[in-house]
Order: sequence, then C-alpha cells, then structure tokens
Amino acid sequence: NPKKTISMITSRGCPYNCVFCSIHLHMGKFFRYHSSEYVLKHIKLLVDNYRIGQILFEDDNITLNRKRFEEILEGLISNFKLSWTVPNGVRADTLDRNLIKKCKQSGCISLVVAPESGKQETLDKIIKKDLNLNKVVEVAKICKEEGVKLHAFFVMGFPGETKADMLQTIKFAKMLR
Repeated sequence: NPKKTISMITSRGCPYNCVFCSIHLHMGKFFRYHSSEYVLKHIKLLVDNYRIGQILFEDDNITLNRKRFEEILEGLISNFKLSWTVPNGVRADTLDRNLIKKCKQSGCISLVVAPESGKQETLDKIIKKDLNLNKVVEVAKICKEEGVKLHAFFVMGFPGETKADMLQTIKFAKMLR
C-alpha cells in the first residue's frame, strides 16, 4: 500500500547567484519562509484530514534558515511518523552530522545536493556558485556513515567548460558514491 504523497513549499527565494538558475525570475532573491509552527500545523492538517504519509519538500532552500529547519525536524520527530525528501535539493554547506542525524530521525528517506560540477574552478569562475566541493565530499561521507541516501545534481557543458572538465565532474560524481 503506497503512502499518500504531497508536495509542499515552505519557503521561497534564493540569495545566491548561480548563473544558470531561474529561481530569481519566479521566486526572487529575497529568502522568505513560513514559520516552523505554520509548517507543522499544515503537516498536521494533511496527516489528520488526508492521511498523508510522505512529503516532498519542494523548497529551493529549506535548510537556509537552520533554526527554522531544526524546529521543523524536531516537530516531525515528536509528532509524526511520515517520510520526506527534498527533490529540488539543499545546499551541502548548510548540512552537518547533527542536522543529517535529525533528518534521518524525522523520516528523511534521501537528501539531494547540487554541486553542479566536480571542478572547483568551474564552480568559482563559470557558475559562481559559492560552494566548496570539499563540503560536498564531507556531506556524502556523513550521509553514508549515517545511512541517509544522497543524490547529487550535475550540469554538463557550461560555456567555457572543456571535455576534461566534464570528465572531472564524472570522476567526482563516481567518487561521491
């Protein structure tokens, strides 16, 4: 019997400047969000009235406000038995072991990060992502140790990217496994 699943967006906007991203066009740069209390009340309504068993948090930055995200996780741990994931991904540099453990305790079935490239120079000079790939490696290691499935998004063929750069991204992606 499959779980009833629903998509939910609890926050909008992204203050980062990745060159290819469309979020600024439809969600804006300013990060704004529902309070953790509001999100948990909404989840309670969905569970009580519609027997929802799984949530796809479609936020682009659900982990950006750590305090709020931890409050949501604590509410999920205390009040619900459901599963959830983040199909749009979260920034790897917002995660650490304690947060990943809380994610797992609260029903997280997988996390998604978006390094985009396996070459730091591509991130810095072409994408302008403001992300250190060492943090992605650290998060992948922690997820493996804590038993949390991790997926990663990559983009190939950025302007100025060479075949060698793309092969380095493939190598990086394989290494994360």
